[in-house]
Amino acid sequence: MSLISHKYVFASGGALVGALSDWNATHSALPQQHVIVWSYGGGLTTGANMSAEVRAPISGSIARADASVKTAPSGSAIICDINLAGTSIWNTSQGNRLSVSALATVGSVQYFDTKTFGTGQYFTLDIDQVGSGAAGSNLTTALYITYP
Repeated sequence: MSLISHKYVFASGGALVGALSDWNATHSALPQQHVIVWSYGGGLTTGANMSAEVRAPISGSIARADASVKTAPSGSAIICDINLAGTSIWNTSQGNRLSVSALATVGSVQYFDTKTFGTGQYFTLDIDQVGSGAAGSNLTTALYITYP
């Protein structure tokens, strides 16, 4: 088990824009979609706070979450939970959490109980379940957020 890194990527029209400070200075008035990416290398294990905290520089909304693995889980799905300020964004409907089904390598969700966030709130990632046979490996998750 090793946490490789967390990254955040800011893109405008498919082009990499640069550092967060550069982004805010030049694009804060435009509605933009950003992506927070967490990568977890190696075999997966369960645990809370399996990522670094990523803080929101301004208020916005959550649009979509994706997950992919290089090695598919078997027996059961991989289930990830994304937290906003320590609380699941699926706090009332845990069955809708981001998952990668057994024998699959990708998953996506566009339903969230918590859809908006404020300036300074932070996101983290939990791995709540791994495959019961093969756990799965090399997880990458992406949280798509929109700033007004």
